Amino acid sequence: MKRFWVALMLMIVGVSLFAGGQQEIEKSTDPWKQFAGEELNVVSMNITFAQGLEKYLPEFEEKTGLKVNLDLFSEDMAHQKIKTELASGSGAYDVVWVQSGYSIPYASAGWLESLDPYISSSEKSMQDVLEFDDIIPSLVEMMKYDGSTYGIPFFAATIITYYRSDILREKGIDPSMLDTIDGFYEAVKLLNSADMAGVAMRGDTMNTSWHSTVFMKGLGGTYVKDIKNEDYTPTLNSEAVIESTKLYADMMANYGIDGAATAKYDDVVLAIQQGNAAIAIEGAPLAGRILDPELSKVVGKIGFRVVPAGPGGQYPAFTGHGLGITSASKNKDAAWLFLQWANSFDIVKKIALNTNHLAVQRSSVWNDSEFRERWNLEGEGDFLKTFEDSLAKADPDYRPRFAGFNEINQAYGEAVNKVIIGKSSAEDACEVLQEKALEVVRRFGYID
Repeated sequence: MKRFWVALMLMIVGVSLFAGGQQEIEKSTDPWKQFAGEELNVVSMNITFAQGLEKYLPEFEEKTGLKVNLDLFSEDMAHQKIKTELASGSGAYDVVWVQSGYSIPYASAGWLESLDPYISSSEKSMQDVLEFDDIIPSLVEMMKYDGSTYGIPFFAATIITYYRSDILREKGIDPSMLDTIDGFYEAVKLLNSADMAGVAMRGDTMNTSWHSTVFMKGLGGTYVKDIKNEDYTPTLNSEAVIESTKLYADMMANYGIDGAATAKYDDVVLAIQQGNAAIAIEGAPLAGRILDPELSKVVGKIGFRVVPAGPGGQYPAFTGHGLGITSASKNKDAAWLFLQWANSFDIVKKIALNTNHLAVQRSSVWNDSEFRERWNLEGEGDFLKTFEDSLAKADPDYRPRFAGFNEINQAYGEAVNKVIIGKSSAEDACEVLQEKALEVVRRFGYID
């Protein structure tokens, strides 16, 4: 009898081991299930795309057997949280939000994992899901450091010119006048009145450069001598920078919206949405808010153009957001699976169709008929073509991406702001700015 029970127990154990082995075999044959039972921690700015991901996370968890904890913070808090965790090497997060201006500082500090071994691997990547070549190349470039890729971009941000097509017609102004800096400036002055500002743009110190760099670079100015060849010698007291500072300050002080000197994007959106500005420069991804039929007074009265060009060229603002894998993560392969899913055509399209996220990173989604029907907003000109043309012209180094630039960016905004409110001449403000920029790049060891 004892032998019978021993034999029975061995048989049960054998069956259990066989079943477990079968489960392992089944698990290994499904690439989506290879990390079932593991847990991922993800942190991001509370941006529309991340909100969309949060909505579809149950699909990912069911598909993979992974548990994902997604923490969303305001922009400032997200930067602070991520920098603290990365610097500590805690490994608390496997996937982090990477704004393009931080890709180089984070990667050069060794805080992010290079994604190139994953992108090129037929074993680690599902190429029909990843479709890396489908991602807009200039966005990928923004996630690179020293030739390697440190993030998969999910957000393509640029700015365009919005204008009141009905007002321009009344005044007999051809919209093509807005295509040059000189013409833009003249149109702003012609359209300004007691009832309507000539222009709405950002004036807040940390936001100014997002718009004013259009004019600075368009007139031939630069932040540093040669960013492409890593010559970070500041050039912020050049004649072109001084001229552009005068021009921008004049438009903001004399033809801008109320509170122009402290205006952020919400103020610009509201001004054009409520019919308080004849012309505006603002983010293309914000068009959905500007022309929200439930809130906007100007639906059907807005035209779209690429920002004005000058003798130095045409420079639509450009930035991107992406997701990267932390060097301290203990679940890098599972994190890579998440990145592939989060940036796949199906998920990107779902988010674009069901949220206000339209700044998509995939060419295939831009060309998708449902996407175009959803987002080709009513107005004079083709909104999506204007958006695409702006992205095509955009420079990844519209604002330089190196450690310490945030300090220079703030100093630049403060310099322009002082001229707007009449506290300084452009010449004096730019000299102070140049000295600050020199101090920063020397402190960071870019120049002697």
